[in-house]
Amino acid sequence: QLGGAVANARLHADTRRQATQLGLLYDAGLTINRELDPRVQLEFLCKIAMTAVQADRAEFFRCDVAGNQMRFEISTGYSEEIQKALPGLTFPVGEERGLVGWVAQNRLPLYLSDVSADPRWITIDSEIRSALWVPVLHEKELLGTLGVSSVRVNAFTPHDERLLISFANQVAVAMENARLYTQSQQNLTRVRNLYELSTEILATTTTEETARVVVQQVVRAAGAHSAM
Repeated sequence: QLGGAVANARLHADTRRQATQLGLLYDAGLTINRELDPRVQLEFLCKIAMTAVQADRAEFFRCDVAGNQMRFEISTGYSEEIQKALPGLTFPVGEERGLVGWVAQNRLPLYLSDVSADPRWITIDSEIRSALWVPVLHEKELLGTLGVSSVRVNAFTPHDERLLISFANQVAVAMENARLYTQSQQNLTRVRNLYELSTEILATTTTEETARVVVQQVVRAAGAHSAM
């Protein structure tokens, strides 16, 4: 009877934890739908992923395709001193030291149950004992890597890995939505500029006036100071 009670309690705890995690995934989806600011999205998704897998730290590295490197973008859970040192941190894609580049190159999750046992680990926060990374992909395109870490050894499970992959998918959707929104705003601005240009040209009566209007619109559209 005692064994059954213990098993039932464990099952109840697992069920409750999975329900909480599903609720967090739902909250992440709501945030993606109502928030288009990329930084706000990433901040929230990092925090909620960290909470879901009971991690102590979380960070996101964005893929810099032109530089073929992973560039630090955002993190949560680190001390203020470490947080100040993270901006500007990069890892070449394929670079094993630091492991972010390895995850980016292989596009596979990576879990270190004890970071001290892997020579590729670079100590940035001496309190971290275990870490888990997953690639962030959108239609096979690498957008970045999402990582969580813990001050406990062997802190994460295969279920946590699958859950973090789900959050990585949410991050990918958020980034794509933000890109599409920015693109649509730029297209809208271009259309508005063309409409204003055509309206002003129609109102001109001389070649000189037409040229002046065109130059003014070109300067405004290009963000330049002058044109000739």
